[in-house]
Amino acid sequence: MSSYDRALVERLLPAIWDKDFAYGMENPEAPQPIKGCQIHAKRDGTPKEDCACCDPSVRKTTVNPKLGNTLYAHLADIHAAWRRVPLTFRQRRALFMQYGLDWTHREIARHEAVDRSVITRRIETAVGHLVAELNGDAHEGIDDTAILTSGSDTNP
Repeated sequence: MSSYDRALVERLLPAIWDKDFAYGMENPEAPQPIKGCQIHAKRDGTPKEDCACCDPSVRKTTVNPKLGNTLYAHLADIHAAWRRVPLTFRQRRALFMQYGLDWTHREIARHEAVDRSVITRRIETAVGHLVAELNGDAHEGIDDTAILTSGSDTNP
């Protein structure tokens, strides 16, 4: 089982609303191509001459199967967590505006007619709940009981 952190969840959240989001994403764990040796390379990395170390057909990379591409599994998990986690309507709306519409906290706060710190709290709490659900934990992130009792973030 993979461990999810906030950065990974925030990076993959736009995929909930955009089906083509993952197209072209690269796995940071994948082996990177070698541009050539330092001896025979020009300043831009292209080889000066043909040699065994600079020939792309000769270079081999190995893949660590433990670090295989889990992108699609992560996307499926994010979609499932979005459906399962009991977020408030306002938290879901704030997540959609930030990650689905790419709005800033200031734009969301203006739209919702609240202070920017309220939007930040909503988003941080919601992402924390998603991370906790994905990791199988009881809770992670900011405790939202203070938000719910203050009246600034109750369900409409």
